[in-house]
Amino acid sequence: GGAAGPPRAMATRLEDVVVSPNDKRDYRALTLERNGLRVMLVSDPDTDKSAASMCVYTGSWSDGAIPGLAHFCEHMCFMGTAKYPDVNEYSAYLNAHGGMSNAFTTDVNTNYFFDVSPDHLLGALDRFAQFFISPLFDDASTDKEIQAVDSEHSKNKQNDVWREMELLRKAVNPKHPMSRFSTGTAETLRTEPESRGINMRETLLKFHAKYYSSNLMSLVVYGREPCDALEATVIEYFSAIEDRGATDIEAEIEVAPFIEEMLPKALYQIPVTEARKVSALWSLPSVWREVYKKPLQYYSHLFGHEGAGSLLSYLKKKGWANGIVAGTYQNHVDYAVFVVEVECTPEGMAARDDILESIFSYAEMLRKAGPQEWIHEETKKLKHAEFEFLQKSEPMHYVMNLSSKAFRVPFPEAIKCDWLVGDFDAALLERLGACLTPDKFVAFISSPEFEFELTDELPYYGGLYQVRDVDAALRSRWAAPAVIPELRLPDLNPFLTDDFSLVPPPVGLPAIKKVHPNANVPHHVHDDGLIDVFYKHADTFKVPKGSINLRLRSHVVLSSPAAQMSADLLVEMLKEALIEIGYQAMCANLSYEITSGRSGVTISMSGFSQKLPVLLNAVLEKLTAEETLTATEENLNTFRRLKESAIRDLKNTNFDQPYQFCFNERNVAFIQPFWTYAQKLRGIESLTLEDVAFFRRGLLRGVRALLLVHGNFGLCHVNGIVGAVRERIFAPAPAP
Repeated sequence: GGAAGPPRAMATRLEDVVVSPNDKRDYRALTLERNGLRVMLVSDPDTDKSAASMCVYTGSWSDGAIPGLAHFCEHMCFMGTAKYPDVNEYSAYLNAHGGMSNAFTTDVNTNYFFDVSPDHLLGALDRFAQFFISPLFDDASTDKEIQAVDSEHSKNKQNDVWREMELLRKAVNPKHPMSRFSTGTAETLRTEPESRGINMRETLLKFHAKYYSSNLMSLVVYGREPCDALEATVIEYFSAIEDRGATDIEAEIEVAPFIEEMLPKALYQIPVTEARKVSALWSLPSVWREVYKKPLQYYSHLFGHEGAGSLLSYLKKKGWANGIVAGTYQNHVDYAVFVVEVECTPEGMAARDDILESIFSYAEMLRKAGPQEWIHEETKKLKHAEFEFLQKSEPMHYVMNLSSKAFRVPFPEAIKCDWLVGDFDAALLERLGACLTPDKFVAFISSPEFEFELTDELPYYGGLYQVRDVDAALRSRWAAPAVIPELRLPDLNPFLTDDFSLVPPPVGLPAIKKVHPNANVPHHVHDDGLIDVFYKHADTFKVPKGSINLRLRSHVVLSSPAAQMSADLLVEMLKEALIEIGYQAMCANLSYEITSGRSGVTISMSGFSQKLPVLLNAVLEKLTAEETLTATEENLNTFRRLKESAIRDLKNTNFDQPYQFCFNERNVAFIQPFWTYAQKLRGIESLTLEDVAFFRRGLLRGVRALLLVHGNFGLCHVNGIVGAVRERIFAPAPAP
């Protein structure tokens, strides 16, 4: 860094980077004059880690005739450069200076990133820059890295997510690069090229020379140094990257990934785990440029909603589903893919055609209701509030995320584009909603068992699959789905914050002990033998957020494996009872977690502080309410489903990585009592809903509460929270 003056001649400054009012770091966006490289600099004098990320706008779609070539190139860039030929130089430098690095390859991006102690950023950048200037692609490293890629693939073979991605290729136009296997194996990177007389080193050099061009790259550097010093460093180290005027792969593709003559399709697969899934995927027009309108976020919010009137609420009442996820599966320059994925029960798998009809019925209900501006506005206000009070994230992930934005928006907008939502566009939402039909559609069905035999073996991964056309009768039925009266638009959200003011620090509390220059212990403000209360006001970051942590401690949890599994099932039943409330809280950016552990049940929540006490009260109300565990048909079905899921999870521990298994066995050996998976399995098998209700009575009878209130709260808020806990947990129990 030193005392270099502003280096204006070698880079062109772009307009100011748009940041949160809460962000005090200094930013600068620029392009290098010699090669046009897009650069963002972040100066943070307080950081304890410096970091950098380079995103190259090329990925597996550029592989050509060698599947896995882009991924292999990513691996080989780490294996020595002309300036630093030792293959371990980069990693050894980072390891010696408190850093780490990694990289990943997607369909159209390859992202390289590292972090390091702030005093050693310059040395790390010098070594990093050479990846993009003069990698050796040394023959001696080729075999070793082919094995590393092959090992990575071997690990992926037992992962259902990778298998699903491979199976989806069966519904894709074979002329489109999305239809090709992408990660690479020893077969695709060594055996097949050798049989065709291909020299892999020459191929790598050609690939790097073609796509690793500065016009397809964006760099983010995060350090303690002022922006002028960072700019001088970047100019010095990165100006040597060549601008070869490369064309990005998306601009070269001339065919559509999904074509009408191949759709609709039904893809069936037997998974590695016991999971059952029914998914609907639609090919949609591109929304790549609609960065601020975020139209698919609107549909993700509605299809993924878990409140009253939602698709999931209906499917759960039918006993067909455990969960739902909806969102953008792919978002590209020429097309998008939207997915609704339902996690099924065995009964749901048997009724999979009805589940898919329900999805189409929900889409039809949305079309008839028309786009709702109030739903858009709820999202817009929330996102804006989050942006206003945006807090720092870990530097390495921050730079990795920012570097990938440069090809989507002008670089100065890379931060705000995730958070700011533009004006409501009903016509755009209608156009997308009209596409959610059984035409350009793929049904993806994954289950351990089917009523027919699957005969095809999935290439590269193994496992059985089958591709079927959707028969005409089903297609007609889904095109005009039955109206389901229970499906409706969500309610207004009661947890939305409307007061973002900061609560002043409490007056009259004694100064609290510092345990570290940057940390204070909370005040111990109350202990009546039942409720032990700690409180810490926080205004360091000037954000109206807080957290409430309540631990309900009881020795009964440790009395037997059955008691521990009862605690787990109590928590799961409580989560089920809270789904509709909890989902609204989540939509209002309040997060909560309920866990069972060795000492009892812990309820933790955080987010904008105004409505957190309201959320805590709602959670405690459900925890203590008789109807949460009453033996109604719905509760019994829910309990059966949750118990099956817990048993399945315990059985699936047989597929754990060896290190995970060792952790549990270590705990069994050293912690008393600590139950093995087999003991827990025996403990849960005979449990009934009545047993869990009996366990809850024992838990609440001998409970002691430990409460921590932290953040934008005053003592009056703390007293209100203590009152709610006392009323809900320690109020006199009703007569039996």
